Amino acid sequence: MLNAPVSQYLTIVSFSGVLSLLLTAYAFMRRKRMSFSGTFALMSGFSAIYIFGNALELASNNLEQIRFWVQFQYIGLPLIAPFCLLLVIQYTGLDKYLTKRKYIVLFAIPVLTILLAWTNEWHHLLYRTLQLQTEANGNFAKITAGPWYIVHGSFTSGSSVFSLTILAWYWHKTKSAYWPQILSLILGILLPITASFLYLLGMSPHGIDPVPLTMFITNVLYFWAIFRDRLFDLSPIARDRVFESMRDGVIVIDTSHRIVDCNNAAKHMLHNPSFGDTIETFWPAYNFEFCRATEVVEWHDPVKGRTYRIVCSSIFNSREQTIGKTLVIRDITEQKQLEDKLKRLAFIDGLTGVSNRSYFI
Repeated sequence: MLNAPVSQYLTIVSFSGVLSLLLTAYAFMRRKRMSFSGTFALMSGFSAIYIFGNALELASNNLEQIRFWVQFQYIGLPLIAPFCLLLVIQYTGLDKYLTKRKYIVLFAIPVLTILLAWTNEWHHLLYRTLQLQTEANGNFAKITAGPWYIVHGSFTSGSSVFSLTILAWYWHKTKSAYWPQILSLILGILLPITASFLYLLGMSPHGIDPVPLTMFITNVLYFWAIFRDRLFDLSPIARDRVFESMRDGVIVIDTSHRIVDCNNAAKHMLHNPSFGDTIETFWPAYNFEFCRATEVVEWHDPVKGRTYRIVCSSIFNSREQTIGKTLVIRDITEQKQLEDKLKRLAFIDGLTGVSNRSYFI
């Protein structure tokens, strides 16, 4: 028989599981709007499995039931942290660095943890012992951790810390309008990992896992971020994605005319420049007089036979001091060819091929 505090705990945890299911359904419906919505749906779905498994474990009456629901929890528990990290990577626009090999590394330990949880009676790598502890408040599982539990816990903590690090870095890169979204994600990671740390220190009452309880708060935060801060409708686009997807070449140079940044289009136009190269290396004929003020010049590349228009403008700091220049390079080869054709049509007689009256005037 469960006493009132444990019953209240189960009520809140069960409601938290329902919120996780609602988040899963809503994020799944929005998966075509934002790329990370599908990842959020998976993270919430695995969270729901873990939360309901924890509630049913506390409601169990014997050791066999407890063992089953502990194993049930491990269908979702090991996958929450890696999917959370993947969500953060996608949200911040860093998913371009992900490869198949990195996906395997990210999910290898969680998948192995699930397998070990369901076969623990054969090897006891995850739990050395799982015993029934009967108290006045109810029946509780008393667990002695095995060696793989340390590996699993370290991986989960490391993934969460890495997620927090990325969000803290991204906080300074994005506009303040998106800070409430980022703050919700930070708290959604920080609260469970703090509760898990207190649980490992033995500071939770009756040895009950407090993480599902904190997930009630994080789920409320996620709902707030979705409906108040429009998490799935209005998310920041990473600067790198905009910069690299531009068809025009963009080069950033410092006051010494050294290249400090450029996008892929500029690399193609200038035959793969290196950071630190002076821009005069590629345009020695211009002597970069045009780069001392906002100006437009044209450049013909004899190697590729292409013509480019270069727009140079200054970059200023908060004190209106020039700290560098941006060069925007646009391919105008087709435009120049069309202009030449129109000139020929205007000044050359189409029948005889000689200059007409307009040409002499």
